[in-house]
Amino acid sequence: MEFKLEGQELNKAKEFEEKHWSCGHPATGERFTYSFSRTGLGTITLIRCNCYKNGKGFNEYDSW
Repeated sequence: MEFKLEGQELNKAKEFEEKHWSCGHPATGERFTYSFSRTGLGTITLIRCNCYKNGKGFNEYDSW
């Protein structure tokens, strides 16, 4: 299964990454965690900065 960020979701993800980029992890793969949850209403997409306990949702189901 493949999940992609496109359009507004991709723009929001880029904004979140730019805001949290300087958190200090040396490798890109250590900076952010993306989560995709399939539901009956669609896919819920979340990104989390691994330095902080906050995250951002990218659709109408935003919960962080």
